[in-house]
Amino acid sequence: MAELIEFTSFDEFLSYNEDFIKQQFYSHYYLIRMIEQVLNRQVDVYNSYNIVDGDNKRIMTLHVDGACLIYSNGWNDEMLNLLSEQIDLKKATVNFDFSGNRHLIKQLFQKQNEPFEIFKERLIYQCEELNEIPSDIGGQAELCTFRDFKRLKHLAYEYHLEEYGSKAFRDLNSISDLVEKGIRAETFYLYRDSGIICCMAQLFGKETGYPWIGGFVTEKGQRNKGYASAFLYDLTEMVFNEGFEKCGLVSDATNPASNKVFKRVGYVPIYEYISMHALNPSAYSATGFEVRPL
Repeated sequence: MAELIEFTSFDEFLSYNEDFIKQQFYSHYYLIRMIEQVLNRQVDVYNSYNIVDGDNKRIMTLHVDGACLIYSNGWNDEMLNLLSEQIDLKKATVNFDFSGNRHLIKQLFQKQNEPFEIFKERLIYQCEELNEIPSDIGGQAELCTFRDFKRLKHLAYEYHLEEYGSKAFRDLNSISDLVEKGIRAETFYLYRDSGIICCMAQLFGKETGYPWIGGFVTEKGQRNKGYASAFLYDLTEMVFNEGFEKCGLVSDATNPASNKVFKRVGYVPIYEYISMHALNPSAYSATGFEVRPL
């Protein structure tokens, strides 16, 4: 039987779910990032609750400034009905973001017959063992330095425009700031062959015990040459050689070429993530729901 568990504070929500969230760190990566923002007082929490049943299925819902995060390891119709009773999509502003479990959030919108716009769909991967790849690919992975800053910031900006298209939300200056910070933090890596930059990616999270690869991009003129596979293999091998047993990776779910590369190297998809908006003319506040912060 489905049961709604309400929390009177964010700390209570975190205490109830913390172990479960950390046990599946990579699946809950974006949720964990939001939790960090809440703890750093960068965003306010407006509501939080769980929906559970007797089979250890769990839905976790966290309402924050301008967004509702919905994560689950499984649900049934009764749990979905109970979730739908808590969230009235007609009260969500057009800019209010719903993110988390792709299938669950889509089912919620379909149940209430509400139109939506998808902002981004992602696949979360995890690698525990590398596959063999051809060893005749030239080049090598290396840590990014400021000597390549000019090219790297433009490559990162081109990647942002390619990934988001008309929904791109960063300009060249903001991308430059991110790349500069990444180089200083030694989280940006590139793959170079005969002096030419072929690929770039960010490897971060090692200090948490959960290394993660993101922002993986290959120069347009260097694609379909095996560089992406070789680069990803080298980065992941580096992680394993440092004693880590797993490495995570976030991917654009709508890019079949990249996802083929990730699977070839040994990455396995473990979670389908979505970020989407309701398409209605609601005039509600930026929280999307008229509730007071916890």
